[in-house]
Amino acid sequence: MVMMEGRAQPASRIKAFELRRSLNIASVAFALMLTLLAVAHAQLLQVEHGFEFGGLPQLVRLKGVEAPFIRGVRIYTDANILRPGRYDPVGSHNESNPKVTRKVERSNGAEVVVMESVGQLKDAQKQPCGLSYRFTYSTSTDGASLLIDASVYAERDFDAMHGFLALVFPFDGATEWFALTASGWLFCDITKSGRVFQTSQTPMTEEWIIGVANFHSGYGIVIRLLQCVPRDSVDNVIIHTNVGGSGGIFIAWCDGITSRPMRSGESWRVRLVLQFMPLAEFERMIETREVGMSSPAG
Repeated sequence: MVMMEGRAQPASRIKAFELRRSLNIASVAFALMLTLLAVAHAQLLQVEHGFEFGGLPQLVRLKGVEAPFIRGVRIYTDANILRPGRYDPVGSHNESNPKVTRKVERSNGAEVVVMESVGQLKDAQKQPCGLSYRFTYSTSTDGASLLIDASVYAERDFDAMHGFLALVFPFDGATEWFALTASGWLFCDITKSGRVFQTSQTPMTEEWIIGVANFHSGYGIVIRLLQCVPRDSVDNVIIHTNVGGSGGIFIAWCDGITSRPMRSGESWRVRLVLQFMPLAEFERMIETREVGMSSPAG
C-alpha cells in the first residue's frame, strides 16, 4: 500500500491556482464554446458501455475534448473479502450477462438518458461470490454530467468485511489531481505512481469534491459525492495515479481500515455526480468554496 508522501503546506492563492497556468486565450474560448453548445444540444458526453463487462460505462468523455476521460468503470474486490489472506480479483467486469435497461425522458426540454445495470460480482471463471450490484446513471440537462447511483448487495452473510471493495473510476489523460479537504483545496501535478490522496489520511469536508484535470485541454473531471448509505459505509476515498496521466478514483466501501459484518439482504450505496467542467468554470467553483488553499509538499 503506497501512502501519500508529505503533508499539506500553506500556499499562496496564485500558487494554489496552478490550474490557470495553461489556460491561454484559445483554450478559454474553446471552453466557452463547448459550454454554449451544452445548452443548445441535448448531450455532449460520449458514453460507451461494455455489456460483456457488467454493463457499466467503459468510456466516458466529452465530445471534442481529447483528455481527460474515464474508461472501464467497475465495482470490484481483490483482497481478503472472499478468502482471507488471498488476493482474489472479483468484480462487475467479469459479469457477462447483466440485466440492462435504458429509458429516455424529457426534462426542461432536454433529453435525459437513464441507464441501469444489475448483476453479480464474479471471478475470472464467471462464478458469483455472494455480492451483487446495481449501477444506475442519468445524463444531465447541461449535457456534461452524469448522476450516478451505485449499490452493492449481500446475497449471503459476511461475518467480517475487512479487505478491499470499491467502485472505481479509472481515468487517463490527466496532468493534475485535486481535492477539497477540511483544511482547504489540494492541487498536485501527476508526477509519480501510487496512492497520492486518501481521506483516511486527509479528511474531506462534508461536501466531498475530488477529481483530475488536464492543463492542455482546459478541462477537468469533477466528482462530487452526494450520499453514502449507511453514512459510515465508505472506508476511504482514494486517488491513485500513474506517471503518464492515468490512474483511478476509488470510492472504497472497504479498504482494510474497519472490519464490519454485512448480512444477507444488506446493501451499501453511494450517490455522486461526475461532471466534465471547463477549468475557467472550475476556478469560479473554487472561489465559492474557498476554505483555504493548500498544496502537498514533495
